[in-house]
Amino acid sequence: VDIDIIDQIEQWDAANSAILARDHLGLQAAESAILQQGDDYFPAPDYIDERVFTYYLKIEKQREEQRAPRNFFGSAVTFQAKGRIKEFDAQQVIDAITVGMIPNGRLELQLLALFNQLHVPVETWNSQNITFKQMEISASKEARKVSGALGESAKMFITETGSSAGQIRNIHSTFVEEGHAQGAISGLAAVDLDFTIKENETVNTAVVLPMTKDAKNVLHAGFLLQHMPVAERQKGNGMMANAPVYNLPSDIENTEAAQKFLADKFSILPDMIFPMGESYYTHVGITPQRIFPFGMVVPPGNPDASAFVFIPMIEMRKLWKSLGKSSHFMLALARSYKMFSHEIRFQQKKLAKTIALEQFKSKDPDWAIPDSFIPAPTLPQDTAPKAKTALAKSAQKDKDNAKAAVTDQEPRPEKW
Repeated sequence: VDIDIIDQIEQWDAANSAILARDHLGLQAAESAILQQGDDYFPAPDYIDERVFTYYLKIEKQREEQRAPRNFFGSAVTFQAKGRIKEFDAQQVIDAITVGMIPNGRLELQLLALFNQLHVPVETWNSQNITFKQMEISASKEARKVSGALGESAKMFITETGSSAGQIRNIHSTFVEEGHAQGAISGLAAVDLDFTIKENETVNTAVVLPMTKDAKNVLHAGFLLQHMPVAERQKGNGMMANAPVYNLPSDIENTEAAQKFLADKFSILPDMIFPMGESYYTHVGITPQRIFPFGMVVPPGNPDASAFVFIPMIEMRKLWKSLGKSSHFMLALARSYKMFSHEIRFQQKKLAKTIALEQFKSKDPDWAIPDSFIPAPTLPQDTAPKAKTALAKSAQKDKDNAKAAVTDQEPRPEKW
C-alpha cells in the first residue's frame, strides 16, 4: 500500500482500520482490530531512495482460499495477472526463507518482528557453534551514547570517508506477459523497467557482522557509524549504524571462496568467518544485487577491526527506535540471534535479567528496616482522653465566636 494512503488517515482506530482492510486490501479486519505500526528501514540507504514502513493488522479467516487485493501500484497495474493474497503458516514461510526458497530479506524482517511482538518463539535449523575469545574492547560504547550520536540533527550530507558512492548504471529490460489468446500463446502486456547496478562491481555483496566478547564475557557486536544520503533526505539526519559491506569479485563462485576473501581482508583464519543463512535480494523491483550475510569472530588485538564500534548485543534493542535502520544490519543481527547455541542464548537472557533488575532497582519501594530502633514518641494513655476533650472544647469555642461575629454584622430591625 502506498504510504500516502496511510498518512491521509488522521486517527487510527478500529473503524479506520476496517476501512483500510476492506478498500485497499480486500480483507476483513478482525473485530476491534487496530492497525499496529512496526519497524521502518531503508533497503539500500546509499543509493535506493526508498523507505519501507511496516504495519500489522489482525484479520478474520477468509472464506476464499485466495483473494485478489483491491489496489495495485507500480508495474502490477499493467499486467493482467496481478497476484493473489493467500494464507500461509508464518513458521513455514520462515523455513522457506531459511533454505533459500524465498530470497526475500524484507519479508524475513517483518515476520521475525511479528514473532517477537507476539512473544512466539521462532523455530530455527541453522544453529552454529561459535567459539569466542575474550578481549579488551577499546571501542566499546554504551547504547545511550550511540543513540545520542544517531539522534543529532545534520544540516547537510557529510561523508566521513571522503570517497564517493561510485557510479550507478541502469540496465533496461522489457517484461512481457504471455497467455493464451485465440488458441495460441501471445503477448498480453509489456512493461519496460530499468534495473540499477553499481559500475565496476558485481551484483554479489557480502554483509559482515563482527562479534566478540569482552573481558567480562559479555557478547558484543560491531558496526560502522556512517552518513547515508537517503537517510539524510528522508529523515533529516543521515547518521546510521551499518554492517560492513564488501563487494565480492567475479572469480568467487562459492561460500568457501567468499570466506577466504573476507578472512584475508581482516588477516584472520577462514574458519573465523561463517555464513549466516542463505542469500537474499536487496530489492527485487530495482536491483539484482544479492546479499550474502556472514558473521565474523574478531580475535583479540585485531587492527583491521579498529574502525568498528562495539556495544553489547543485549543493548542493541535499545538502539532499535533511534537507528536509521539499514535492512542488512537489522537482518544480520536477527540471524545471529537465531544461530546462537543454547548456551549463548541462556547467557544473554541472564544478562538481560541482571540489567533489568539494576534498572528497576531504584523504582521499587524500600522495605528494609533495622533489627532494633527507637519508637516514635506518643502521648501517655491516661492523658489522651483529656487532650481530645480540650481540643473539642477549643473547636466549639472558635465556632461560637465566628457565629457571634456574623450576628453583629447583620442589620437590626427598627424595633429591637
